[in-house]
Amino acid sequence: MAPDTRTAESAPEHASVGDPEAFVRLRKWGGERLVREMVRVFVAQVPERVAAVRQGLRRSEPAAVEGAAHALKSSSAQLGAPGMRALCAEIESLAARGDLSPVPALAEELEGEFSRYLEWLPTVVKGAEAPA
Repeated sequence: MAPDTRTAESAPEHASVGDPEAFVRLRKWGGERLVREMVRVFVAQVPERVAAVRQGLRRSEPAAVEGAAHALKSSSAQLGAPGMRALCAEIESLAARGDLSPVPALAEELEGEFSRYLEWLPTVVKGAEAPA
């Protein structure tokens, strides 16, 4: 396989934000109705999961941070959000080791990645939009 020679300028705008193949797989498995429902639930739950990470941080509870990050990591992978999945994996790993000091900055990055994902989402799921 040839190396990827694209530069940041030549890559599609949201290339690393979302994985359209995730939606191809979901549509094959359950159709457009399932995709829309899964997207609706995911978009609603991300802020709740990030809030759970932050609450675990405030309480200095690594297990709570780890659990929230793990749940969000799994759903991010299923719904084609590789950047979010990677950040959640890092948060989960740090929390499992009891190292919460880098997590606040990672939670900020996660929120930014979620915003970018929401901008990308309508390109693969018609009618998908950010929560009000």
